[in-house]
Amino acid sequence: MANQLEEAKKYLESNKNTYRQEELIKGLRQAGYSEDVIREATGPTPTSADVPQQKTISTGRKIGECVLGFIGTGIVFQLVSAIAGAVLGRSQFFISYILGFIVVIAGYIYLRKKRKYIARGILGSLIVGVLLVGAVFLFLAVML
Repeated sequence: MANQLEEAKKYLESNKNTYRQEELIKGLRQAGYSEDVIREATGPTPTSADVPQQKTISTGRKIGECVLGFIGTGIVFQLVSAIAGAVLGRSQFFISYILGFIVVIAGYIYLRKKRKYIARGILGSLIVGVLLVGAVFLFLAVML
């Protein structure tokens, strides 16, 4: 049995990147290995106590984080643009707005995995901002 156990472990280890666990176990059964050998070769199955519990976030908190990201985007954008405008001078206002946009995009990239609802608020704010700027340009194009 020890020899069978070692062979089964070797088989599972060498093929774990190629086949799914269920297919490997099926192959061991077809090869004539006993259930005890298969069970010992695959190791203990995780119980519910071993599996980490995912944190659940309430709907209110999700909405709050999304609103925080939405409003925070405008505040951060205006602060960065104002500081850059003061440093660069008012004649370079376009560059200061580009810099503010880059900082907001960097914030989205940083938060998209860690705090996804804040990141979604940032993304929503960016989309609304781009749509508003597009609407203003369209209005100006039609009026001129």
